[in-house]
Amino acid sequence: MDFPWPSSLAYNQDKDIRFDRAPRSERLKDVIFKGGYDAFIKFSLLVAALAGSSLGLWMLLGWLGWVSIAGFPTVLAAHGQLQVYGFVTLYTMGVAMMILPRFLQTSLRPVWLVNLCLMMMIGGIAGNLNGPNLRGAALQMLSTLAFFAILRITRRSAPPAKKKKDPLSREHALFLACGTLWLFAAQALSLVDLTRSLETALWGFAGLYIAGIGLRVHPGMLGIKGLHKPLLLPAAALWNLALIVLWTGPEDLWCWVLAGGVGLFLTSLRPFRRAILPPAGGAWLRYYVRTSYVWLVVAVVLSCWTHLGHAEWAGPARHALGSGFVLTMMMGMGLRMIPAFEVRRLLCSPGPWALYGVLTLGTLIRVVAQGAGAMGLLAFGGALQFAAILGFVILLVGTCQWGKKLHFEGDMGMPLPTPDPE
Repeated sequence: MDFPWPSSLAYNQDKDIRFDRAPRSERLKDVIFKGGYDAFIKFSLLVAALAGSSLGLWMLLGWLGWVSIAGFPTVLAAHGQLQVYGFVTLYTMGVAMMILPRFLQTSLRPVWLVNLCLMMMIGGIAGNLNGPNLRGAALQMLSTLAFFAILRITRRSAPPAKKKKDPLSREHALFLACGTLWLFAAQALSLVDLTRSLETALWGFAGLYIAGIGLRVHPGMLGIKGLHKPLLLPAAALWNLALIVLWTGPEDLWCWVLAGGVGLFLTSLRPFRRAILPPAGGAWLRYYVRTSYVWLVVAVVLSCWTHLGHAEWAGPARHALGSGFVLTMMMGMGLRMIPAFEVRRLLCSPGPWALYGVLTLGTLIRVVAQGAGAMGLLAFGGALQFAAILGFVILLVGTCQWGKKLHFEGDMGMPLPTPDPE
């Protein structure tokens, strides 16, 4: 299940040949879901992200005593489902379904299974809003199997020339395949322990997917060259072993094994090296990617600190992982990749810089304040994070619907095939 990335993902939007707006009728029609990967991305942004973040902000106000929350455990369970499976998982699935067919010069298939995959995941999330149950978990697991099948079928439909292996195919495929398996396992394990299952989905699915895709695109985006390839297989092995130990024990050992896996991966990628190439898609992208990896280190360190007898840092460790590492990377890569594949210009060029500042400041305040027990600052940090997510949704969805359509002379390096009739 490896993605054949080109050496440079995206074009430079400052060197367009010409551009115009899509016809008004097309823009209005596309505001509703078009189906396929588009429906995954828009549902994750317009429904899950906004609803889940709103619940998170509501809980913070409840902790401050400003509002009364009846059934707090139910609200917490709904928040986790919407953020992890509604926002992170559906967004990641949608981006994967967007990217793979374009680079393989084929179409996403089968269409009926794509739509069914989305419906099953939404049904599973809805079924688990009041807490995990067998029906909801089963629907989510079936959706994950459908997602895996879609990627396999789509890849096999590609022209033979597009299936050629490259030196990173094995490592790249390993990270992505293991990520999908951990998503499937996390949904089943939610019936055992909801908190650990959500943590497993973030470390296993989101973390391994970011790492796998990062092997392909982050060297080019960061303007660096060369990977320590021999370290990648041990890194993947330790990363996966840590998640196994998380469930089997010893309980205090898993974070140290994870630290070894993450450390080997970062040593292989070396994302903090000085760039030797100019930015291809906006200097802001490198800040998102590098800051995300900083949060990955922070999440690992705080997880280890928690298991050294500082249990009050368990929550900050999870938010450093989810809001820091995963969300920062999702926002940065989304603002770069999705407009590139939709061939549209961002509606607001300074928008990524503003969102980066608000998100980074909000996450930093929230992590530190939660660990220190400063509830007022915690709520302020959460409010900044909510503002960043809201701005991200508005900017990205607005760009996809009303951004200027770009036209290029020559090959962009991103084939955009006409879908085969189904």
